[in-house]
Parts: sequence; structure tokens; C-alpha cells
Amino acid sequence: YLRQTNVFEKMREGVIAVDKRGTVTVINQAAISLVGPVAEGVRMDKLPAEIADLLRTTLERETPVSDFETAITNPEGQLVTLLVSTSCLLTEEGATNGAAVLLYDLSLIKTLERNVQRADRLSSIGTLAAGMAHELADRVEQQEAQALGARRLQLLGQADTLQHGEQIVEHHVEAQPRRVGAELLAR
Repeated sequence: YLRQTNVFEKMREGVIAVDKRGTVTVINQAAISLVGPVAEGVRMDKLPAEIADLLRTTLERETPVSDFETAITNPEGQLVTLLVSTSCLLTEEGATNGAAVLLYDLSLIKTLERNVQRADRLSSIGTLAAGMAHELADRVEQQEAQALGARRLQLLGQADTLQHGEQIVEHHVEAQPRRVGAELLAR
């Protein structure tokens, strides 16, 4: 019944069906690209262990598995994250006659998720850096203001000292002729 249609060949998701004995009865090209070269008629043990275990569990418990996430190594040696769902294949009387698995490659979604997470981290780092730059600018402005204030005080202090020095010089200049005159008279 599954073999009578070529719908599975056109699907982007991988489809594998096994009979009650665990023999692969249907496998589409998308599934082969994910799990490797497995042909119809071989035992499901030739499938990656994660997929074979889910099919075995579905057959034994006669219960489907929905949206199970797992990772397998594809034929190119890359780790591929899959969303896997299984279902029981039933006879017209409702007895379990086999199981099917649908394999959805999450690699692109996982890559996009990692990119979004990286962008979020970079955004957070940017926000943190902007906050730190603002804090540093505030502190630099404070230190510049303090330095300018200290320089003004220093200049004011120097002016006071200069003014005081001028007063001393004026006092001595005014007093000098009197002293010189007094010394001459004393001789």
C-alpha cells in the first residue's frame, strides 16, 4: 500500500517503513541521504541505532512516538539533528502490520537558532560595552572637572603667592632706601 505511490519520493522528509519482522519495506531518497545507503528488503538493524530503536519500540508497544529529537551521523560524517515521529501501520482489521518513521532534518533550524543566540549574545555584549563606555566617559569627565578645579585652585594659589610676593618686594623696595639712608647716617 505504501509502495503504490511515489508521493514519498517527492517528500523532503525521510520516510522509512518496516514490516512486523523489522524488514525495510519502503525508504525514500530523503531518508537515504540522512541514514546512508539502506535498501528495501534489509533488516532495520542496518539503520542508525537511534532510528532502529524507535521503530522497534513502536512495533513492540504498538504505540507511536511523536516529535522525538535525536542526532545521527549522516553518510558524509556530519552530525545531523532530526525530529523523528513514528506510527503504526495497521491492517484493515486494525492489527499492527509494521511501523513507519518520518525523519525531519533540523540542521538548518539548529543553525538559525545558533545564529540567533550568537546575535543575542553579541547584542548583549554591545549593550554592556555601551554602558561601560558611558560609565568611563562619565568618570573621565569627573576627573577632568576635578583636574580643572585643582588647576584653578593651584593658579589661584599661585596668584595669591604672586600677589603676596609682589607685596613683599614692594615693601623691601620701599624700605631699602630708608635702610640705606640710615646706614649712611650711622657711619
